[in-house]
Amino acid sequence: MGSIGQWLGVRAVIGVGGTKPQPIPRFDLAGKKLGYWRAEDIAQVDAYSSGRFGTGETLSGVDISDLEERLKNGREHLSSLRGPWLQQLADEAGLDYKRLENASQTARFLTDTRWIIAAVSLVLIMLAYSIRPR
Repeated sequence: MGSIGQWLGVRAVIGVGGTKPQPIPRFDLAGKKLGYWRAEDIAQVDAYSSGRFGTGETLSGVDISDLEERLKNGREHLSSLRGPWLQQLADEAGLDYKRLENASQTARFLTDTRWIIAAVSLVLIMLAYSIRPR
């Protein structure tokens, strides 16, 4: 049995963007720009993996040694490419990691239509298995 990525037909995690943190625009439901997300608008740590607040308990394998620092200096309201994190995610899923570093690479990736064929095939297979004669 292969990795989850192989099972889903995915071959790579793709990283796009710069490494310098940039503000993330905030829009209303009509698409009107309201400004940018601020640190106080966004959870700076994952409450679900931090364990029970005040008990000192943490989930197995979760390092919270820098929790106070992350809360104080959080940057989750900014967008940037996190290559090492994406590489770890790809490794854990049994996939390759590829960073698109310039416009021509991105254009080639976006115009590669093989993923459309794969997606349509997957939908058709799912439909075939979900439609049963009665």
